Amino acid sequence: MIGRILRAPTRSHEVRGQREIAASGRRKGGIIEKPGATEAKFKDLFHKHRKSVAILDSEPFGIEGSSFIAPDAILTGKVAMKPKVSIWYGCTIKADNEKSVMIGYQTNIQDGSTVSVSYSDINDQHDGSVHIGSYTTIGHRATLTGCKVGRGCLVGMGSVLEEGSHMERASALGANSVLTSGSRVKEGELWTGIPAKFHRELTGEEILRIEKQTDNYIDIATQHATEFTVDATYREGEKANIPMGWKDML
Repeated sequence: MIGRILRAPTRSHEVRGQREIAASGRRKGGIIEKPGATEAKFKDLFHKHRKSVAILDSEPFGIEGSSFIAPDAILTGKVAMKPKVSIWYGCTIKADNEKSVMIGYQTNIQDGSTVSVSYSDINDQHDGSVHIGSYTTIGHRATLTGCKVGRGCLVGMGSVLEEGSHMERASALGANSVLTSGSRVKEGELWTGIPAKFHRELTGEEILRIEKQTDNYIDIATQHATEFTVDATYREGEKANIPMGWKDML
């Protein structure tokens, strides 16, 4: 049964809380045992959170079992993705107007990043949508707005891509750099700084490694996804024939 829900301060797009679950059983070493003489209570964390939100009759699509969307990430509007994408904890992907966000095959967007469309057209060739190519890594806490990122790119942690900026395929942006509006990183180049400027050419080995490292995120994402399919506490209680009481609220 649900005892109570205690809300805690958190980000606006996320509701965190704690549920108190009473079961006529007891825990020992992390395992729920068969009911005993003494009724026990235990607590565990939960998220009451919508990961996918429809805006202007458009909603995220293309999300399939091979992709991982963290429980506290949020996707709004016309967000489309290829298979094996991973969007990690605390990310926000917003297409809350008529424009779209497209995410390529096996691309990962790491913790705390924000990707959003522009609210006006940038030029005749770019309507302000965001396109992120396949085999690309977007580092932690990056911010992308109305930009284009090609296949096999690396966006460093904490970097900013302003409206109308463009990274061609197999290019890289250093950590905490700012790629200003209208700037274009050409294929095979590394840019760094505020504002970002050409730093050097990437080596062939570095270009291969950028694409190859996306394989690692598939394995890690699979492990995380497994943990969030059915709550471990519920699985344990079900095996012990203990009614957990809160399943219908998930």
